[in-house]
Amino acid sequence: MHETDQLNHLSLCNFDSISSKPTKTSSMKYVPLIGRILFSIIFMYSSLSKFSSGFVYEAAAKGIPMADILIPFSGILELVGALTILSGFMSRWGAWLIVIVLIPVSLIMHDFWTVSDPIRHELVLLTFMRNMGLIGGALMIAYFGSGPVSIDDYKPEDDNNSN
Repeated sequence: MHETDQLNHLSLCNFDSISSKPTKTSSMKYVPLIGRILFSIIFMYSSLSKFSSGFVYEAAAKGIPMADILIPFSGILELVGALTILSGFMSRWGAWLIVIVLIPVSLIMHDFWTVSDPIRHELVLLTFMRNMGLIGGALMIAYFGSGPVSIDDYKPEDDNNSN
């Protein structure tokens, strides 16, 4: 294949559209929405468990003071954060709520460095690492915002041009 044929082949692959910012008409604008949905589902589901007596008991056993109040409160923070990210309304604030919840949860509830049983150590380590990834995702949302197809991105049409 000649060099010009290779360049033509690359242009047919349309790599420019992958690296450039999606336009309002691009189907790529839905990618952040799908990401927000998948990211939020984790926290909406997880927030429900914070109201169970078993979860409160486990947290109290780990030494969390006032677990019967703090654990449901963390569930409320998780749910609010997830809903703001899902809707794209004040998603940066919601992402910070997720970070505020996940840091102490990861350090207290998923303290793999204290676990001596190798199998349990691996499970707790994986949970800790999952939370680190979720914190990373939340920090990206806190920095970049919710993206297109969100309430924050909605801009009403200019009424002055309608005349």
